[in-house]
Amino acid sequence: MQANGTLGLIATNTVAQGDSREVGLDAMVADGFTITRAIQSRSWPAASANLEYAAVWGTRGDVAQSVPRFADDIAVRRVSTLLEAQGRAEGKPVRLAENSGLAFQGCIVLGMGFVVESGEAQEWIAADARNAEVLFPYLNGEDLNQRPDGSGSRWVIDFGGRSQEESAEFSLPYRRLSEQVRPERARKPKAVREAPW
Repeated sequence: MQANGTLGLIATNTVAQGDSREVGLDAMVADGFTITRAIQSRSWPAASANLEYAAVWGTRGDVAQSVPRFADDIAVRRVSTLLEAQGRAEGKPVRLAENSGLAFQGCIVLGMGFVVESGEAQEWIAADARNAEVLFPYLNGEDLNQRPDGSGSRWVIDFGGRSQEESAEFSLPYRRLSEQVRPERARKPKAVREAPW
């Protein structure tokens, strides 16, 4: 890149995450690149590709503070290598020692049949209050980043350690899994087919 060159880049949204960010955008900014506009993550506009992309525009050389900068089409003072508005703190994000042991991977959903829309989960609980024992709010990264209260937009069916016979006592959730998850699992390898509900 020339000493005063400009650049526009389209990549998968992982360009602003983890190691990809460190060896790419972090290194570019450390070498004098200024991000003037960014899209952190959007769906690719063609239905034939199921992926999220990021876009970055910027330049090398000095950029006056008066030059507008945008992160996801919002005017900001500066754009960070995370492709979001840069706050007062700068530098590489670090893990908080105070959070050690407080988080875990959570529920691994082996089939979208386990996921229930919020309204439907509430109807199931209204139909039989015991269903609340196997229905739980399902928080994913999209909810965490887009919902101000950090709540899950959907629910998940989790029978815990219950046997198939015990699970069948929860008729609506069990029927959902019988109709949607069982046929999907029948086409999977044996380890997935026989995974407990």
